[in-house]
This record gives sequence, C-alpha cells and structure tokens, in this order.
Amino acid sequence: MSDGIRQIAKVIACRIIRDKKLVDQLDGCDLEYYVHYIGYNRRIDRWVPHKFLIRDDESIKAELAKRKEEEEEEKNYQAGFLENDEDAGMDPKHVLMHEQATKIRTIE
Repeated sequence: MSDGIRQIAKVIACRIIRDKKLVDQLDGCDLEYYVHYIGYNRRIDRWVPHKFLIRDDESIKAELAKRKEEEEEEKNYQAGFLENDEDAGMDPKHVLMHEQATKIRTIE
C-alpha cells in the first residue's frame, strides 16, 4: 500500500504489461500482479508491479497465525459476553425499566 509499510497480500491474478515505456520504468520487468491485502476491504485491491512484491513465507505465516489468534480471542470474548450477559451490559435500573416496558399484558 502507499503508506510505506509492508502489508500481507494474496496474489489474485497476473498479467503482462504491454506498454514498453512502463516496462522500462519498472526495470524491465513486464509482469504485474493483482493483489488483495489481507485484513482490508476489497476496494483496496490493486495491480502492483513485480518489483514491489516481497516473498517472505515465514513472516507471513507468523503474521497470519497472530491475526487468526487475535480473531479467535475476539470471537470468544464476544461469544462469552453475549452468552453470559443477557442484559447486554445494562445497569439494573434500565433492566427493570425494560422489563416493565416489554412485559406481556393480558387485556380482558
């Protein structure tokens, strides 16, 4: 991405650059890759020249494992929070008000 920080991306497609001037600007490499940045919206996906790609399998595996672990922790936290807190963090006063407002009443 343009922020200068390395991002983990998945290569979606590859194409040959036909514009000779562009190939010369890219140090003679005529390949371009369409990449999806992991953890970002697909709107950020773009075509990237070969010279901007760095293949570093070990750090990628470590980063993906870290992200997966964080997602699992967040999912477990959210599941536990929603499962164990029927009132979704409401204070007792508001819980009582809610129960009274939503109580089923029989009208005769």
